[in-house]
Amino acid sequence: MRDELVAVWPQFEEALELIFQRSPMTMKTYMQYSTMIYSYCTETYQVGFRSGDSVMDRVQEDLISIREFIAVKIDIVTKNCHKLDGQELLKYLNNEWELFEISSSLFDAVFGNFNRHSIQVNTGKTDSLTRNLCMEVWKENLFDILEDKIIGAALHLIHQERAGTSMINNRDISDFVVCLKNLPVQYPESDVKKDKTEDQKLKFYKESFENLFLKTTEEFYKKEVEDFMKNNGDVKEYMKNVEMRLTEEDVRVQLVLFGCTRRPLLDCLEKIMIIDQIDFIQSHFEQLLDEKSDEDLSRMFRLCSRIRDGLVFLRTALESHVVKEGLGTLERVAEEAFNDPKIYVSKLLEVHGRYSSLIRASFFTDSTFLKALDNAAINFINKNAVTMKGRQHSTFKSAELIARYCDLQFRKNTKMPDEIEMEKMQKQVIIILRYLEDKDIFLKIYTRIFSKRLINELSASDEAETSFIAKLTALCGYEYTSRLSKMFQDIQVSRDLSMDFKEKSSTNKSIDFNAQILSSGSWSRFPEFSLMLPQPLYSTIGAFIMYYNSKHNGRRLTWAYPQSRGEVTAFMGKKYVFTVTTPQMCVLLQFNNRTSYSVYSIKEATEMSKENTLTIIGSLVKTHVLKSNKELVKDAVPFDATITLNAAYTNKKVRVDLSRMPMKANSEKVAEESTHLLDLERKHIVEACIVRIMKMRKQMMHQDLVSEVVTQLTSRFQPKVGLIKKSIGTLIEKEYLKRSDKKYDLYEYLV
Repeated sequence: MRDELVAVWPQFEEALELIFQRSPMTMKTYMQYSTMIYSYCTETYQVGFRSGDSVMDRVQEDLISIREFIAVKIDIVTKNCHKLDGQELLKYLNNEWELFEISSSLFDAVFGNFNRHSIQVNTGKTDSLTRNLCMEVWKENLFDILEDKIIGAALHLIHQERAGTSMINNRDISDFVVCLKNLPVQYPESDVKKDKTEDQKLKFYKESFENLFLKTTEEFYKKEVEDFMKNNGDVKEYMKNVEMRLTEEDVRVQLVLFGCTRRPLLDCLEKIMIIDQIDFIQSHFEQLLDEKSDEDLSRMFRLCSRIRDGLVFLRTALESHVVKEGLGTLERVAEEAFNDPKIYVSKLLEVHGRYSSLIRASFFTDSTFLKALDNAAINFINKNAVTMKGRQHSTFKSAELIARYCDLQFRKNTKMPDEIEMEKMQKQVIIILRYLEDKDIFLKIYTRIFSKRLINELSASDEAETSFIAKLTALCGYEYTSRLSKMFQDIQVSRDLSMDFKEKSSTNKSIDFNAQILSSGSWSRFPEFSLMLPQPLYSTIGAFIMYYNSKHNGRRLTWAYPQSRGEVTAFMGKKYVFTVTTPQMCVLLQFNNRTSYSVYSIKEATEMSKENTLTIIGSLVKTHVLKSNKELVKDAVPFDATITLNAAYTNKKVRVDLSRMPMKANSEKVAEESTHLLDLERKHIVEACIVRIMKMRKQMMHQDLVSEVVTQLTSRFQPKVGLIKKSIGTLIEKEYLKRSDKKYDLYEYLV
């Protein structure tokens, strides 16, 4: 002890005793001690500085004596700690640490002049020398001696809580780790004068506690997993336990540890309980799908999403399962669904809806899982047991059934859905159409059905029709639905024309005449049909033609008689009102004059072709309105038959629709013709698409061009690479494109 300190040591010792005994200190006493320390530092260190002595050496020498005093106080605490274990040790230690911190703060305030003089020498180092002195003495005289015992006690308490053998007070551990943060640690020489970052402040905590904590955590959970696999092995219970443990450890970090421990701790748990057991967990995925255990599936998703590439297997397995489920569902109803669009579409929606809701609820609408569902839906919607029953025309079947389903929903019937149900149905159909590869086939079939529905005035709701067209436009583009929109517009315009004609016409008012003006570019071409109309109808049509020509100069009307309908009243025992096509009407009106005709006579009177005459009379014979003295041959009467009005005709209904008895066409022949026309149309569409792309790009590599064509046409149909290559060759022959002289697979656009 230096001579200067010996002279004032009694006063120093008195102040230290008062501080570390934590006796009450008045402001007067505090100022008295502070003034004494200030006077001592000023007189001693300033004189030394002027004489050239090392001030820091003097400060350090004086602090050695103070250090020895503090060490004696801490030794008492150390001896008491030797006598305690477990939670009692931590309680006692935390209490003493709290008191020691109070004393350290007061010591730092009273002896603060030592800091100021040391800072003058060590410019830039702002740490409190006196406070660090207290922390160093606590560490060296207590913690370094009892480190294993104290750390062991804290880890044992955590182990007891994990094992569920006892409840612990988390405050004991949290106070202890706060103590570790405040204990000093050796830094590199380059960092001594720098302010410490949060990570640097926690260095001692990490080195002394965190590493051991993670090690014991790993040992505990490895044993727990091993014991579980031996004694249980149920994946549902295992996942519940893993999720519970992850939550417990996360909460433990929040309550008693520092945040820097969270990631290493969770990494440790995920490695032991998820990564090392991933095969065991994921091998039960399909079983849970079969059991529809959505809660457990959600739990598996959450666990697997915590690790890298943990969801890859689940996505692949889900896609395979949905394909299998979809194909299996349709295979079970293949016979019924082949001709029943309601069954077919309802099964598609059932499978898709089940897994769509599963992804929303259990997989949190994960985009990659939605993509897996999309891939699976494309698979089983386009090719399944129902479509394969169609043999060589299987590509038509799915599109056909979906189109027919739409027709059933939009058609007038006794059980028409309300507005909300109709909107829901439309959205569901759009979902299925998203996955239909050959949307152009659907459009062709739907357009044909749609035209019949409009012509025969069977639409349940104009609003529903326009709403569905708008949804198709949003899905496939305006070009896809422009024809449907024009057809619907024609019907609307026709209604207005018919009303205006009735108001202005002076012709036979006994005929309620309505005309539908169908533009030739939008509607299917109707075959020519020669027919001699009855005089009243002929006059009315003539008047309408004159009216129409006055409205639209230069347009020519061609009448589609087989698609035209009318009502005739018949008295056959009782009054009947028959709804018939115009050719049927012309045949029936002949029987106003006689009750019996030869087929030839009817043909001559109506001026129909022989084939049409046989078909039309056959449809009326099949409904028993007329009788033939010879059997029908393929729904047509023989040409040499005699036709008689059936005076004994009876029907429970007064209004009878005879117009829905057309002759069935050869379905195989129609399918073959449709396929040929479809292939030709697709070829033109692909060629037009290539020209548009090349006109914009000027030059393009073969593979890039093929990819771009596929991308642009996917909304209408899935173009085959062979068709694209063939179309490129055709365009080269037509001199729209040429191969580059520099690269064989580089195409150039020719203006």
